[in-house]
Amino acid sequence: MIPWIIVFILLSCLIVVLVLHFKQLRVLKSRYEAVLQELKSRRSPSDEALAELEKWKTRYEAEKAAKEELIKEAERWKKRYWEQVHEGSDSYRTRVGKEDESWGDREPY
Repeated sequence: MIPWIIVFILLSCLIVVLVLHFKQLRVLKSRYEAVLQELKSRRSPSDEALAELEKWKTRYEAEKAAKEELIKEAERWKKRYWEQVHEGSDSYRTRVGKEDESWGDREPY
C-alpha cells in the first residue's frame, strides 16, 4: 500500500510539473508572437508610406534625367560656342580632332 501511495504522489508531482511547464511554454509562445508582430509592424512601412516613397523615387529620377539633359545641352552649347569663336583657327581644329580620336586611332600600327 505504501509503495502505491509513493507512486501516486510521484505521478501527481510529475503531472503538476508538466502542466506548469506547458503553461510557461504557452506564455512564452504568446510573448514571442507579440514581439514578432511588433517587429513586423515596425519593419514593414505602411502602404501610404510606400506610395509616398514611390512618388519621391519617380520625382528624383525625373529630376536626375532633367539635370543630365541640361548638362548635355550645356556641353553642346559650349562646343558650338568654341567652334564659332575659333572658326578659322587650325590649332583649335587640331586639338578638337585629337580629343575626338580614340586612343587606338593615334597608334601607328
